Amino acid sequence: MNRLVGYNPVNLLGGQKPAPQPVPTTTQSDLVKSIPVGMCSAGAHGASVLALGADPLFGQVGVGGGGQSLPLACG
Repeated sequence: MNRLVGYNPVNLLGGQKPAPQPVPTTTQSDLVKSIPVGMCSAGAHGASVLALGADPLFGQVGVGGGGQSLPLACG
């Protein structure tokens, strides 16, 4: 069985065999530099969860005409 690690499969899209490519190394400095990206991603996820959770509170604003609102779906 051939090893799959260390080969670039993108060449398969052009009908060629995969080319050898060294596996990149990750240092502790690289991990520390990625902390702000992780924090921003976590913040964006938290904001979207909050927005989706608040939808039942604000989802009926402006729905329906003449002061009538649509019934909430239960289920």
